[in-house]
Amino acid sequence: MSDNQAERTEKFSRAEAWAWFYSSAPESKKRRKKSAKAEEEEEDKRSFRLRFYVMEGRLLAGMWQGMSAKPVGLYYMTPSGEYYATKDGMEFDRLKLEYLPLGQYDYYGGTYKNRYLPEDPADADVAAEWLVKHFGGAWWMDGLRNGRIGRDRVTDCISDTERYISGAKRRESRERRLQRISEYCNGAPQLPDGMDGWLRSGVFGGREFAFLDRERGVYRCSACGGEHPVSQCQSWRANRDAVCPETGRTVTVRKGGKEQERARERVMVIQSYTDMKGRSCAVARHFTAESVWDGHRCGGTLHLWPEVMLILPRDGTACREIFYCQGGAWWSDRNTCGYQAGNGYCYPDTEALRGTVYSGMGLSVAADRLWKMNWNCLMRDYHKDPRVEYLIKGGFRRLVVDLADHTVHAGTVFFRSLDGEDGNRVRATDMLGLSGQAVARLRQHDGGVFHLSWLRAAERCGWKLSDAVWNYLASMKVRPNDLAFAFDRGLTPEKAANYLESQIRRGMSRSDAVITWRDTVDMGQKLHLDMTLDMNLRPRDLKARHDALTDILQQQRDALAAEEMERQFPEVRQVCDRIRAVYEYSDGVHTVIVPRGVADIVREGRLLSHCVASNERYMDRIADGESYILFLRRAEAPDTPWYTMEVEPGGKIRQLRTLGDTQGPDREEAKSFLRVWARVVHDRCDRVELQAAEVSREKRLREFEALRAGGNIIRRGLLAGKPLAEVLEADFAELNTEERERKENVS
Repeated sequence: MSDNQAERTEKFSRAEAWAWFYSSAPESKKRRKKSAKAEEEEEDKRSFRLRFYVMEGRLLAGMWQGMSAKPVGLYYMTPSGEYYATKDGMEFDRLKLEYLPLGQYDYYGGTYKNRYLPEDPADADVAAEWLVKHFGGAWWMDGLRNGRIGRDRVTDCISDTERYISGAKRRESRERRLQRISEYCNGAPQLPDGMDGWLRSGVFGGREFAFLDRERGVYRCSACGGEHPVSQCQSWRANRDAVCPETGRTVTVRKGGKEQERARERVMVIQSYTDMKGRSCAVARHFTAESVWDGHRCGGTLHLWPEVMLILPRDGTACREIFYCQGGAWWSDRNTCGYQAGNGYCYPDTEALRGTVYSGMGLSVAADRLWKMNWNCLMRDYHKDPRVEYLIKGGFRRLVVDLADHTVHAGTVFFRSLDGEDGNRVRATDMLGLSGQAVARLRQHDGGVFHLSWLRAAERCGWKLSDAVWNYLASMKVRPNDLAFAFDRGLTPEKAANYLESQIRRGMSRSDAVITWRDTVDMGQKLHLDMTLDMNLRPRDLKARHDALTDILQQQRDALAAEEMERQFPEVRQVCDRIRAVYEYSDGVHTVIVPRGVADIVREGRLLSHCVASNERYMDRIADGESYILFLRRAEAPDTPWYTMEVEPGGKIRQLRTLGDTQGPDREEAKSFLRVWARVVHDRCDRVELQAAEVSREKRLREFEALRAGGNIIRRGLLAGKPLAEVLEADFAELNTEERERKENVS
């Protein structure tokens, strides 16, 4: 651009555009007196008034608000799709037209409200011609170019141009950014020369295999890459180790028809590199390593797939950037593939960490010892904690692994003090809160966080903790606090471990055994049992004892609930006593029983898990004589709940429900008996009971009508979503054949 052109552009942006804006303002119009609704519609329709003008190849749009033509802002777009706007002053910013402001689309109502209308149709023509001239070939201009979109929608075309050109530029910018990232990551240093040997001998343990080829009668050996006749290997057994006759190396025999063996591990390699700004740094590169063994390749085949690259700066800060490999081809700074850190191995050469905040963690010691852990979590959460180095160098592998695996998130669980008496030394006894003998024992057994907690408790309580009991309790992943209820009542860790093992042999899982035991002790304490007695503290069958105490507590709760409802509805017992002679009936196979009172109804609802136990509506109906709750049982088991009935006076059945408020497969059997029972009850009813039946029928119809008018639907169960009134009416008609026939005759 020449100096004159640059001067002309500056002159345009600062002076000429605003001169046109102020000179082209629409005339202010006086409001005519109209109704409030008409005035609101006019204000909404004419809330922003636009004028368009082409200057120096740019499309200018001036905006004024309302009938008073209050200046709002100035906007312009270039032929390349750049757009600038300002609300005040002479400077233009990278703002969209919509920011001046916009209220075009009603997303909730789904209607379009165009608040930007050109002041003059000629202005709209100017804008439309300019847009077609510069962007007419774009697909979003088809409507304007072909006349399908009116000129009053020209602001929509400007908005579409902004959106699609900006989107294209964003995509291009993203592609350029990803290209830079991929070039940077693919330019990482070559893997160390000893990487293959370390993977074969260390990560994959130097394993080799011999595969049986039955058709040819030979073993194909990966140790030597040759074949060994079966006749010379008679002692070889499937899945057992053997010795390769050629190399003398140990091989694992496979006879199941396999032709290959595969193993995968995660590995991390730390190397020196520069970041994307050219500054010296270290990179931690995470790979998935796969070893493939077959009988034709000595030592198998190794594959490495890059996953993640972490930039570790040398300026005293933590990891600054993370890049993720996408499909093994290109890299991104977004984890779109969902890579997650996992346990793996670290290549022993960690010299590149010198100068970073991770240099004092002792990672090289753990890597040399082939410790498998979650290196990413260890570096992410504890890179500033010097205690990690002391644990690694002290040989506490399991503690470090637990620390990395977030078995315990807070470091204070592991450690008590950082410094020794001189302020510089850190002693394991101070840090772990153990005696020297206990520290040696923890290191010898490679104990983790659960081992540590039991050793601390043993020293605090004076327990003699054998290795067998110690390892058993730690393997169950329980801490002393989890069994404090047993220790407070005189049990030792050995007795607690023996009792838990006896319950596990009965079929309980480890976690369930501890939880069930604690719940049983808590329930026994609520029932005021002497929990120091061995028969209460350690019942022979823990699950049976737990269930029995649960039933007792539930019965107590039911009794309290029934007592409360008995005080609230004293008429229920009187009604039950009055109707017993009429409604109880048995044919020797089935029987209908009238409850003695509220307590029986609550118990029935609890055992069959339906709402009659807790819904006071049924108690109100019984007290008012609108309906009764009856029990349908089998004559051979009259105390075992089968079906619960809601019955109107006279014997009409409103509801018939069994376990879980459902209708069981034996419903037809129950219905055939209930037809006989209904006829017997109807013959027994006197005039007063039959009059009550008519009143109950009218209340039922009014209730169904109210449910239908209220739109009540069933929220849960198999009938979820269906109208409650329809379900109740269908159920009533099915159970009362004569009622259904009467309705059909009426219709």
